[in-house]
Amino acid sequence: MALGLGMAGSFALIGVVIGAVGPALGIDTDHVPVFGAWLLIAMAIAYASRAGFLRARDRVMTRIGTIKRGFAALLGLMGVAILAGWDQAREARIVAWLPTSWVDLAVML
Repeated sequence: MALGLGMAGSFALIGVVIGAVGPALGIDTDHVPVFGAWLLIAMAIAYASRAGFLRARDRVMTRIGTIKRGFAALLGLMGVAILAGWDQAREARIVAWLPTSWVDLAVML
């Protein structure tokens, strides 16, 4: 309850500050409430899903040995692929499939 009140108070204070200095910073005050509403929804989803993440973490931790072995096998396979040159063939197929503008952007960066 206190956490919810603290969040609401924080958002209210941020809203007052943005409303007061927003026009001077070039922030459109019509969009501030909409953005604040989306932030509140995102925060509510994040806090509500915490229990689900904890359950998922518990499932992962009970199988951590298997996960480590699987990850080691994946890394080993990646090493073999790089040494054998399979990665370059895969890259050529992916680059041929991508739009030209994406490839140009990647090369430019």
